[in-house]
Amino acid sequence: MKMIWAWGLALMGAVAWPALGGTGVPSTAMPDALNGIAPSGTTCRRDEVGGAKGVGQVTETPALGNADLSCAIGAGELQAMRGRGAATLVDVRHAADFDAAHIEGAMNLTLTALRTKAYLRDKPLVLVGNGRGERELYSTCGLMKAQGFRQVRVLRGGLPMWLAQGQSVVGRESLAGAVPRLSSAELWLEGQFDANVVFVTAGQAAVRERLPYVTTISELSPTAVKALLARRAKELKNEPFASVVLVVEPATTAATVNTLRAAISPAPLLVYSQAADVFVREMRQQQLTWTARARGPKQLPCGL
Repeated sequence: MKMIWAWGLALMGAVAWPALGGTGVPSTAMPDALNGIAPSGTTCRRDEVGGAKGVGQVTETPALGNADLSCAIGAGELQAMRGRGAATLVDVRHAADFDAAHIEGAMNLTLTALRTKAYLRDKPLVLVGNGRGERELYSTCGLMKAQGFRQVRVLRGGLPMWLAQGQSVVGRESLAGAVPRLSSAELWLEGQFDANVVFVTAGQAAVRERLPYVTTISELSPTAVKALLARRAKELKNEPFASVVLVVEPATTAATVNTLRAAISPAPLLVYSQAADVFVREMRQQQLTWTARARGPKQLPCGL
């Protein structure tokens, strides 16, 4: 018997963006907590007995590669593809979310299941998510293209942005059209994705100090947000980005958030609006969990 260990969390490298006036200093607290973490999942497989050389050998499951932002496609471009019959939509959200609302004609598959569908290799595929955690979609897109899938794209901002652009769905549009709200864990992960642009209001200083690369925004207005994005585009020579992540105070109204979303469209907007102490507390708990895993047993016998 042999065992494959799959890492539960992959840290993503990031490039600082100091020129925009960000006051956040790269923090080592969270990455240090992950140093030396033991693999968190196991899969046991039987070796082939008496087989040919190489048969039954266990290989490592490939990790996600770098995010391929060239995979991004907007709602308008996708609608044009659909009009030509040149798009096979793959909705990778949970089945319950898919049943509640989805783009007409889409199939519901997990990313793992999708990569095993050889009959889809020659189809022009468009991955549709929920707008959160899109690094995984962009990474999977790059891997699939390297594995021989002819054309793979990612709907930028997922189903929420599709609806925000005035497109229709099958089901209840209200369930998927709101600006995606992040949990503390989701915010931390989005903050590690260097293709995201993270803005934090002054009142959320405790959150800012625990994210590696952020920019403080002094005024929560469309003018201020667009000005910072314009400066980013100029300084980074229009390098593409995935989403705008906005960390605001709990009292921020939905109307304000919706106004900001409309101002930066078609760029996706993700929002975190819980109190700073909630984020700090939940991240501390997660850090303790990671530390406990690091001190735990390195390997368990198969068959138990």
